[in-house]
Amino acid sequence: MLLTVLMLYGGAIFWTSLVGKGMIYSGAAPDAVEENFGSVPRSLFSLFRLMNGDNNVAAAVCVTTSGKLLFVAFMVLANWAILAILTSVVSENMITSSNKVLEEEERKDSAARHQERVGRLRALFREIDTDGS
Repeated sequence: MLLTVLMLYGGAIFWTSLVGKGMIYSGAAPDAVEENFGSVPRSLFSLFRLMNGDNNVAAAVCVTTSGKLLFVAFMVLANWAILAILTSVVSENMITSSNKVLEEEERKDSAARHQERVGRLRALFREIDTDGS
């Protein structure tokens, strides 16, 4: 979650500077671009929408080659972040489950060894006890 928020916030600053302020264009940014990327909060929301599959916000940006490259770079990074989060969640759950299974097996093995020792001790005491007292 934190990785996603940091990536979105950093991306919003970057996109506002390059796209919203018109740095990738020869002059001022088009109105549609200004509407979606003119400020950091608007860029943040637009990138969030983009990250969730709404490609309409990037239509005005993708008219230039540099805009297309920015779009591709953001999508790759966004997908990488989501993949990293999903991988970490699945890995953590698997590690937790494995540890629980190992602890249960150790507990059963310990109980079995204890019962075996008790059985050997009882057999030894019966063998030693010659008068049955």
